[in-house]
Amino acid sequence: MAYTCASRVFHRSPLKTPQPAMTARPLLVMLPIAAVIAALALHQGAGHDYIQLHASASLLASGRNPYGVPEQIQAQNALQPLVAPRESPQPSYDQRLGFLPYFYPPWLALACIPLTSLPYPFAKALWVVLGSLAVAASATIITNAHPKFTIILAPLLALMFMPAYCALALGQTSPFVLLALAASWRLLDKNQPWPAGMVLACLTIKPQLTIIALPAALLWSARQGRWTVLAGFAASLALIGLACLWLCPSWPQEFLLATRYTPVPTATDPSVGVTWLSVLRTLGLSGLPLALAFVALALPASALALQAAWDRARPPSEPLALGVLAAFFVSPYSLGYDLAVLLFPLAFLLPRLSNRGRLSTLALALIFPHWHLLAIIRGLPQVTLFWLPAALAAAWLVSIGQTKKPCPPHNEMDKATNKFSKVRVTTARLSPAAHPESTLSECT
Repeated sequence: MAYTCASRVFHRSPLKTPQPAMTARPLLVMLPIAAVIAALALHQGAGHDYIQLHASASLLASGRNPYGVPEQIQAQNALQPLVAPRESPQPSYDQRLGFLPYFYPPWLALACIPLTSLPYPFAKALWVVLGSLAVAASATIITNAHPKFTIILAPLLALMFMPAYCALALGQTSPFVLLALAASWRLLDKNQPWPAGMVLACLTIKPQLTIIALPAALLWSARQGRWTVLAGFAASLALIGLACLWLCPSWPQEFLLATRYTPVPTATDPSVGVTWLSVLRTLGLSGLPLALAFVALALPASALALQAAWDRARPPSEPLALGVLAAFFVSPYSLGYDLAVLLFPLAFLLPRLSNRGRLSTLALALIFPHWHLLAIIRGLPQVTLFWLPAALAAAWLVSIGQTKKPCPPHNEMDKATNKFSKVRVTTARLSPAAHPESTLSECT
């Protein structure tokens, strides 16, 4: 076993510097995808929800409270006055409140401050373009683990996955969470601890989506002995937190009280959520029955992700993917556009399935949601979209018992390499018949 893994490292090292042609190929795949997505979204007037980010960034840059209700109403009305509820047959959440509340951590507004130097329409369009690049880059990164299929899978996942496009059309932030997931996986897989820790800090921009994936990634890094990942994460989070504290000293308190100032959409209507808790509340459960039913699925989903992180033989993709799925069983609040992050576990689920299973999963995940969206437009509750994370979680459970035991992580393979370093291994001796070529996706 040790000799086999050592020969794989000699035959094709996963840390080998890529050739310029192989570096340019993902860009050639990504840019056309992003251009198509951005053109479609901008043609339909995308970017409605960006107003909360632009207004909060302007408030933070001027030292004002980005969570204050009067401040947000004033800043948003200056950008684009909302349609009065009486003028709309079905007033939306922001029309009922008179503004679109900002619930994110302040460092998201901090990151958007450069966009406030542009006129609002241009900034909104640029935000949509950046979101399109995020979706295209994410699909390219996570499918690049299987290079033979990148040219097919990347555009298929990026262009056909309905929640991702809906998030772009609304100007939401889940495409950037998806990009942070893909980038953190890639950096962890390539054993680049400092950048990985910095990117993991970006996962905090939407905590309800990474409530399990982020602790799982940090636990996996600790179990691998990569303490620099944790140091990079803590240092990055402290830096951006202090920067926001300098601009708005009261932000920790204001951030914690934001949902008390204005309720989240699921507080008044749980049927608009897509989490397990929203399903239970829509069914009318409360009190002890609600708590027991919630724990019945939330606890196993969390345990499965943390168990994958604890196992040193598991690649980083597994705790991250299982953590993303677990969020929809644990988090109290997520809406339909947040399902865009499911593109990450979907991409890593496909190689674990048989050919028939892959086709069935792709058809189920890429085609059926479009029909479901039409039904939602006609009146079906949005909470019914919970079937998507539930189905992907069930498929992961089935695949766990069917996949082969993964190869040892790179640090153990490096030890095997050093052990056999005195043995002269030549390319001729590593014939394909005796030692089949191992691709990066086999051990990662």
